[in-house]
Amino acid sequence: MLGWMKRYALVLGGGGARGAYEVGVLSYILGDLAASLGRPIGFDIIVGTSSGAINAAFLASGARDPAACVEALAERWRQLHVQQVYRLDFNRLWRAPLGLIGRRSARHDVGLLSSEPLRRMLEEEMDWASIRESVRCGALYAVAVTATEFATSRNVIFFEGVEEARQRWSYNMSQVRPVATELRPEHVLASAAIPLIFPPVEVAGRYYLDGGLGQQSPLRPPLRLGADRILAISLRKRVPAEEAERIVAERSGRPPTWAQVLGKTMNAVLLDRTEQDVARIERMNRLLRWGQQEYGEEFNLALSNRLGPESWVPYRDVPCLGVSPSEDLGCMAARHVRPEHLSAMEDGTGRFLRFLSVVGSSSESDALSYLLFEPSFIGAMIDLGMRDARSRHDELVGFFAD
Repeated sequence: MLGWMKRYALVLGGGGARGAYEVGVLSYILGDLAASLGRPIGFDIIVGTSSGAINAAFLASGARDPAACVEALAERWRQLHVQQVYRLDFNRLWRAPLGLIGRRSARHDVGLLSSEPLRRMLEEEMDWASIRESVRCGALYAVAVTATEFATSRNVIFFEGVEEARQRWSYNMSQVRPVATELRPEHVLASAAIPLIFPPVEVAGRYYLDGGLGQQSPLRPPLRLGADRILAISLRKRVPAEEAERIVAERSGRPPTWAQVLGKTMNAVLLDRTEQDVARIERMNRLLRWGQQEYGEEFNLALSNRLGPESWVPYRDVPCLGVSPSEDLGCMAARHVRPEHLSAMEDGTGRFLRFLSVVGSSSESDALSYLLFEPSFIGAMIDLGMRDARSRHDELVGFFAD
């Protein structure tokens, strides 16, 4: 990839089980789209948050053969079950309120669910050494996963890449701390530690939570790492103002349930701001193109020099393309939940998911959409991702034209 004229970056948002949608989008791009272009497609820079961090690490390990890698990743997602990702036991349920009143015995259970099954899967099934090999052989420029530092609420970027990537991001910013490292399971688990749902994760003596908490600018890492083009996959459906008003009219009337409040809170706190970031960068691109037309090719450099140390990366025209779900994933989760599957779960996990599946009058279950790692829902999201990418075929062809 490093020999290509342009350096392509992939940004993967977070959202628990919603991450299956990203796999569907990439399955179309690296499969059917690459076939129509008559050449393989790959990414030099891969950045992920939360479940996007899991996908990013897997894709980085298979960067030498992206098409085969995403095919294997899709197959693994389709086989996932809740028990392979997390578990709940009743001890955690009764210890959680005790922790609120200061009982010492409950202070370490700062999370309703245990992510130990996911840790085992990352340790046993992920080839972490292949990330280093992908970097060494030139198939990958850099891979990064984001987390939120508990003590400071800073956005922390754990990244691995070539020496040039390390030099590009060799200093801290006020609310961003880059950490060059060899990626391991704990970095991905830290990125995916949804607050109060999963416990904070310790990495090198510091505790971290989900990367979506402190990440106000999802596209900052690829820009700082020198991306020339950015493909960003979001897990939030874009809702125009007119549609938003229609939804309010349809769903108003009944007070929300606990599960609905939890789901909307998770949406507001965790889902990425990719759409806003893409729009911001496109506005800057238009400004830079105007400046070059008016003042010549040196406009970008002059602008960067004028801003001095405040300009953390030279200004460049960086085309960005965002892909997001055409359907509400919370509504999809409500349609695909299978009560008989939840009842068959042996521990308290099934009861917890049944609680989240109470959809009320809105026919949606946002909280459930983060945690429903079950084949029916996952398969539907992968298929939706493929359809949405297919509908953007012409835009994607233009994006990858080089």
